[in-house]
Amino acid sequence: MSPTERDLGMLGLFKRGSLIIGIPFLIAGFFLLGRTALYLKTALKTDARVIRIEQEFSSSSNGRHSHRVYKPTFEFLDASGNLRNAATRYFSTDYKFNVGEHVEILYLPEGSGIAQVATFFDEWGTSLIISGLGAGTCTFSAITGIAMANLRKRHEDTQRPK
Repeated sequence: MSPTERDLGMLGLFKRGSLIIGIPFLIAGFFLLGRTALYLKTALKTDARVIRIEQEFSSSSNGRHSHRVYKPTFEFLDASGNLRNAATRYFSTDYKFNVGEHVEILYLPEGSGIAQVATFFDEWGTSLIISGLGAGTCTFSAITGIAMANLRKRHEDTQRPK
């Protein structure tokens, strides 16, 4: 097997591998983008007061680094004037609020008990990261396919009798 054939085989493996990884990420990303858009269409924005903050320590996967993560609970008046409480769904290092601090949040009118801090990253971050990973790996696959076609053409050109 010539080095070019081996190179084509490796490029083909990378191409297929990146598609196998990229397409599910791309599908999941589009699903999350749609879900986020739907949430933002139905969610209401309001000013809320932090009434409690849960804290935990989160360790890195290798256990060497530990950091605090926070999960605030908010109190706010909903659109009907009712006093409600809601917490964020996840812990985060970004939620470094003080009890009593006012924060703009998003909540669903039907009363799920879940609130989301009204920032661009909290609203779109996960969706954009997952979509970006999918798009990036699919782009890598496309570039690999183009490189394979160019290598194959060059290899065929060198094999032709002159």
